[in-house]
Amino acid sequence: MKRTLILILILMLITIDVIACTIGVASHTITTSDKPILWKSRDKTPTTINSIRYVDNMTYNFVGISTPGENRVWMGVNEMGFALANSLSYDLTVDVGDYNNGNLIYNALGLVSNLNEFENFLDYMTSTTSISLELRGNFVAFDAEGNTKLYEINNNNYWVFETDDTENPYLLRTNHSVIGGSFEGIERLNRSAQIIQDLVEDNELSVNNLLLKQVRDISDRDSQPYALPLQYGDPTSLFNTEYSICRRNTVSAVVIEGVQPGQDPKLTTMWLIMGNPFVTQAIPIFPTIIPNVTTINNLSENSPELVNIIWNRDNNYLLDTSNFVNASFSLLQEFENKEVGLYQSLEDLKTQWGNQEINDSTITSFINQNATSALNFSTEIFYNLTPNEDNEVVPAQSLQVYPNPFQTVLTIKTKTASKAKGQVSIYNLKGQLVKTISSALDNNYSWNGKDNKNDNLPNGVYLIKYESAVESVVQKVVLLK
Repeated sequence: MKRTLILILILMLITIDVIACTIGVASHTITTSDKPILWKSRDKTPTTINSIRYVDNMTYNFVGISTPGENRVWMGVNEMGFALANSLSYDLTVDVGDYNNGNLIYNALGLVSNLNEFENFLDYMTSTTSISLELRGNFVAFDAEGNTKLYEINNNNYWVFETDDTENPYLLRTNHSVIGGSFEGIERLNRSAQIIQDLVEDNELSVNNLLLKQVRDISDRDSQPYALPLQYGDPTSLFNTEYSICRRNTVSAVVIEGVQPGQDPKLTTMWLIMGNPFVTQAIPIFPTIIPNVTTINNLSENSPELVNIIWNRDNNYLLDTSNFVNASFSLLQEFENKEVGLYQSLEDLKTQWGNQEINDSTITSFINQNATSALNFSTEIFYNLTPNEDNEVVPAQSLQVYPNPFQTVLTIKTKTASKAKGQVSIYNLKGQLVKTISSALDNNYSWNGKDNKNDNLPNGVYLIKYESAVESVVQKVVLLK
């Protein structure tokens, strides 16, 4: 069945390159946790910044992922354990309106508690004439009762697909619909079908495997996977990710895990990658816990700079895996180790939380602590992935810079017996002088990440050059706000 399905999909291969998303939903009957799971990789322009939204002024509190300044969300979960995410379907043509897929998700999360109520909500939305609609999408959803469905929706109608009606109880979409009949994004659908079916057959469909093997997968136009380096010595290369699930345009991802029947819906967990999946680890979010929004949004704000390193213009924006591994660092293994450990720790806490052995403040502290840890890891990734642009630049014994990477203030100290006055010059990797610090007490300097005009400099790698009458030394630092 598996290979036949994939062959049929490949034979239907007709594609147009679009900015879009990859989604899926699986019944609890095939997951390792016996809980329903849905997932989404959100594609936009690489510079897109995501914003986490915690909404508590509607019928139900919910947490969702948005673009700053919008009352729309593109994936999320509410306190009743109702989860919803979408992909744009380009073949469900509709008139242009003011109320689109993101508005629908925002309002549904705030107003409905289960799939039955969601369908009542859709009945109203697709029949009303009082709202200017522009709905054209595929939507995956589950609720705390264990129901898992996929919906194809336009302005005037919606079509329901149930996991119970399929031979393998999961449903997948990219950017076309069954009703519309086109095949945009078919390469990602083919690849996703291979991944999920393999996980199901091996009884390994879990949050952690979806984060590592689905969300971070790259493949070619024929839906064949590329081999990513896992350890030092593995071959590395440049890969075209235009047809991949994880590509340069991927700006965030979620894997949302529901609850078993009878469990408290507040235990529904959204595992959020706030940024490109190759530069950001997943963190857990709950629909009843207000997270540290600033810290989580910083993960997304840092992502474009990291993406520019591994999909850089000099390589025609091909994925450069040459910095994924070195003698002491393996990117994918680091993600797996951190996320598997975090999942296991959180499961223990959720058991205590569900049994009322601990309160909300303990969970809040855990969530925010791990958001901060993820931000620090993002900084570590930045430093590990940054190539040394100048072979002459090596750590200088007579020049100390710390912390490195830094976010606010960099301390620069020189260790020299000379009494000669020195000067610190700071350059970007284009060789442009951005800041000069001409004097300091006892040759101790500090830099606040600003240029000579007192403007904030962008995140990136900078060269710190100390010069005096007797020596000249250079050190590389990373600014990551």
